[in-house]
Amino acid sequence: MPSRRFWSMERQIVRIRAESDLRGINVGVALMSQDALEKTTNTLVLELGDTAEIKRSIIVKGDEDRKMKFAKMMTGG
Repeated sequence: MPSRRFWSMERQIVRIRAESDLRGINVGVALMSQDALEKTTNTLVLELGDTAEIKRSIIVKGDEDRKMKFAKMMTGG
């Protein structure tokens, strides 16, 4: 991996941790009043968004020989 990409990714980790810390502070402050709790809850629910539902017309049956195929793949044979 090029060093520039490594350091760029390392900075992203710091940003993600800071975002998590700020979110924790926000939730902690929200516990101090009912209005703040409702506002924070609504904000987090909006950020969460809708979950995707996948309708399947058939259920795929597992491969009966999957253990043998996996063992063969792992041994290189």
